[in-house]
Amino acid sequence: MAGVLLSQRHRIQCKRLIDSDQVSHFVSPETVAELIDVLSCGETIEKFPTYDLNDVSDFVKEIVSQSTLVKSVPSFVDLPRDVDDEPYLNLAIAVEADYLVTTDNDLLDLMTRIDPKSKQV
Repeated sequence: MAGVLLSQRHRIQCKRLIDSDQVSHFVSPETVAELIDVLSCGETIEKFPTYDLNDVSDFVKEIVSQSTLVKSVPSFVDLPRDVDDEPYLNLAIAVEADYLVTTDNDLLDLMTRIDPKSKQV
C-alpha cells in the first residue's frame, strides 16, 4: 500500500482530513490484508527500523477504526501488471470514490493512460 509510504507532510495532511471528517476513507478485507503485508515485510521494516510489529498493529487498528469497511467488493478490473493493486481499484469503483490517493507507480500510470491496458481501466 504505497499510500502509507507518502511523505510525512502528506501523511499528516491526509490524516487531518480523515480526522476532521472532511473525507471518507474506505477499506476492504483485501486492502487491510495488503496493508498488513506491506507494513510487516522485511523491506519496510528495514526502511523504518524504529517501528515494530506492535506499531504496525496499532496503526492498522487506527486506520480501520476511522474507515468504512466494505466487506464484499465486486471485481471490476483485471490488472495483470500488478494484481495487488486490483483491490484498491475495485474498492474505489465500488464506493464511487472521487479520489484514490496513492504513490504507487502502477496506479499512477493508469491515470496517464500511457499503455493500452490503462486506457481500458
